[in-house]
Amino acid sequence: MVAFEENSGNTYFTTDDAVTSTTQTLAAGIIATSNWSVVSVTYAAGLSLFVMIVYEKVALVFKTYTSPDAVTWTLVSSPATEIHPHVIGSVGTLLVLYGTKLPGGSPRAKFFLSVDSGATWRETDGQGQSMTAFCNGKINTDGQRILMNNEDHYFRSAFSAGLPTII
Repeated sequence: MVAFEENSGNTYFTTDDAVTSTTQTLAAGIIATSNWSVVSVTYAAGLSLFVMIVYEKVALVFKTYTSPDAVTWTLVSSPATEIHPHVIGSVGTLLVLYGTKLPGGSPRAKFFLSVDSGATWRETDGQGQSMTAFCNGKINTDGQRILMNNEDHYFRSAFSAGLPTII
């Protein structure tokens, strides 16, 4: 397990037994300035990887990092896009990111999908839902269905194959 405290900067905690925790420090450059923060971390069992999303609130960009052990992190993508990520989850080898896109300054909540361990992200179809707050949430799955909820929205898929097809 890996845990980040809100506004903790480069410091986080890992545990193998949920009893003893170890303080860890992110490598220099991951959280380069106070404008960057860790938004969400998940363990993608289908990939055997931890996936971490960090966000830069001034330039409105995010980065995706992966780690097999939650200690050594590798940058896998830094998309040039105005997306404010909120939470990440996984279904098998599919990564699901719930975030806010700012088309014309009007925030729209959408799902973004990755089939290559976060190296590339595809936007789901549709304009998305209007969003009144930037809030964190949770994405849970039983390996077939997705349940996402936060203060603004609740989304349940009948099965993960119900998400838009990506190429």
